[in-house]
Formats: sequence, structure tokens, C-alpha cells
Amino acid sequence: MAAFGTLTAEERELWSLFNSMRGHLDRALDAKMQQESTVTASECKVLVVIDEARARSLGVTGIAHTLAWEKSRVSHLVSRMESRGLVAKVRQHDDNRAWRVTLTHAGERVLIGAVRGRDTAAQRYFFDQLNAGDAAVVAELSKRVLKSLGREVIAPPG
Repeated sequence: MAAFGTLTAEERELWSLFNSMRGHLDRALDAKMQQESTVTASECKVLVVIDEARARSLGVTGIAHTLAWEKSRVSHLVSRMESRGLVAKVRQHDDNRAWRVTLTHAGERVLIGAVRGRDTAAQRYFFDQLNAGDAAVVAELSKRVLKSLGREVIAPPG
């Protein structure tokens, strides 16, 4: 391949390998999740963000910010999820123009199956492949990249 960019051959190879792994891993996780539930990967991401939010409720803007998605994308997705009974939109007490999105009981049940499938695949395809010390290296690298992108590193709940 011609060297159009500024990466060295070794860096191009690493970047290509990383992107291939990430894409195939995402597809494998999504497939297992959908096998175990009735939601798409995007819907599961929204359900997880709401579930992990304080008071298990979040505005569309908060969901969009957390997922680094466009607000319109989240708004359309939430509307579809609401029509399927996975989430409910509730007016904010302090601002009648704004909505908070909460999980319904059906959304909670679907989320449990989806996360179980995703976690099974993550264990098999990612965590079982790590050698001693790999997890710490991946975690540190992820934090540095997120920081360089100006993204806050948020510790998972629990």
C-alpha cells in the first residue's frame, strides 16, 4: 500500500489490526446480545445508560452526551423504544418542555437478557484472550485515549 499518510508501516499495520478486531468483536457481541434478547445493539446501549444513571432516569441530551451520539438520533431511537414499551418518557418536574427517559419493567427484563448475552460473548472473545497484566495495559491505554479526546473517564457503577 502506498504511504499517503504519516503513519509508519508498523503503525498502519497495528491500526488496521486494531480496527479489524474492534469491528469483528462489536459484531460478535451484538449478535450474541440479539440472540439473547429482542433489542438492537443501539437500543441496548440506551437501556444500559439509563439503567446506570442516577435515579435510573436521564434526559435525551444526557443519553446523547454519554454515548457520543447526535441528539436527534437518540430522540428517534427513544421514540421507537417507547412505542415498544421498553422506556417511558416523563416530563421533568422543573421544566415542562424537557423529558426524562426511564426504563419500564419490560425494558428491564429485555436489558437483563441482552446484557447476559453481551457479557457471555465479551468473556469468550475478549477477557478469556487476555494474559496476565493485559487488562491493566488495556485499561490504561483506554484512559489515555479517552483523555486525549477530551472525554471524561467515568468509573462504572458498583
